[in-house]
This record gives sequence, C-alpha cells and structure tokens, in this order.
Amino acid sequence: MSILAYRYSLFINYRVFFKNSRIKMNHLKCTLLVFSTVLLTACGKNENIVGKWMQAVPGLPELKQGFVLEADGKASSVNMATLSYKAWQQEGAFLILSGKSVGNHQVLPFSDTLHIEKLTQDSLILKKGELILRYAKEDTISQKKLNENIPASLIAPAKKTLSVKGKLIIGAEVRSFIPEGSDEAYWVIDKTGKLYQQYDKITKGVKNGIPVYAELQVEDMGKSNEGFAANYKSVYHIHKINKLHK
Repeated sequence: MSILAYRYSLFINYRVFFKNSRIKMNHLKCTLLVFSTVLLTACGKNENIVGKWMQAVPGLPELKQGFVLEADGKASSVNMATLSYKAWQQEGAFLILSGKSVGNHQVLPFSDTLHIEKLTQDSLILKKGELILRYAKEDTISQKKLNENIPASLIAPAKKTLSVKGKLIIGAEVRSFIPEGSDEAYWVIDKTGKLYQQYDKITKGVKNGIPVYAELQVEDMGKSNEGFAANYKSVYHIHKINKLHK
C-alpha cells in the first residue's frame, strides 16, 4: 500500500470514529435528559416535601408518628422515642435525615438516606432497602393558624334553611310535619331544644299526637333509611321555631 493510500485509509477511519462518538454522546445526552425529567416528575419540587408527614404505628392505628420538615432545613421527630431528627436535605431522589439516636443510655449522631419513591401534595413514599414507608401530609401549626384566620363561611358553607308552614304532629312514634298545600309528611328532628316542651304546653299533654300549626326554619337533610324516618319523604332538622299554636 502506498503512503498516500495509507493516509487516506486513516482519514476515513478517523471520520467514522468521530461520527460514532458524536452519535454515542448525543444518545447519552438524550438518556440523561429523559432520566432528569422522570426524576423531577417523581420527586417534585423541594417545597412540596416541606411539611408534617405522619404514618400510623403498626398495630396501633390510633397512634401516629413521623417527622416535620421545615423550609430552612430544620427537621423534628413526632412521637419517636429513639430518633430525634434535627436537619434534612434533598439530593435528587434522596431524602437525607440527620439527628440523634437515643438508646441504652447513649445519644449518638446518625444520618438516614431514604429514596423518594413518590411525592405528591399530600403523600410521600420512602424506601430504605426493602423497607417501604408511606406517609400522609398533615396540617402544621402555621397552616392551622392560617385556617383559623379564614372565615368559617369559606371553609364550611352556611346551612341552607327553609321557611315552612304547616301541620306538626308529635306522638310516641311520630315526629311529623306536613307543609301547607302538600300531602307529603316529613320526619322532624328538633335542634332547638325547645320544640317538645312548647308542643306539650300547647296541647296540654306529653307528645299526645294532637295537630298544631307551626312556622319553622328547617334544613332538609334528605331521605333517611333508618327507623321510623324511613317511612317519610325526607327529614327536617328544625333550627328555629317562628310560630306554634293550635
């Protein structure tokens, strides 16, 4: 082979090598980009993990334990006798908790690295080896204070009451109200604490089943399938007595 042919062969080989290298680099970049996107999707932003995370104690569902992660990197344990968290940090898909371990009359520094399997606004799943830990987010003190400052009407809408007029009958097994112009009877439940006393006073008896005229403020609770109320169209909660007479 001539020197010229040899050099041309080297030139071709170098071009093929660099071309393949660029393809591999582009493939690597794409792989890293996809991995980063998946990682961010799985873990969410750092601020999502800030808050109070609790789980039920196995065998004692009424008792909860967990930890609080604050925005400034501080951490604290909740109902944990042997672990006292002091700080936390998130590195990619890993949550690192550090603090002190208490036991056998000793206090030792420790650090736990947990893999974040899933993170949403109200749930957190962590994995350490074969151990899976599931947490639910709870209100922190600051969030509770914020909720306390919100008007109750925005948190729980005011009850919708109706003004009704009609015939009221109260007996041993009867709590009936029939609106004017209707044949339908409603089971009534007194929420004022005064209805039965006023009814007995007007009828001069004790729940003797005598019809009386009533003007009431009620809340329609819908159809009931329980007890005597199941035989009525719906259930009225009585919140105010406007008029009551024979």
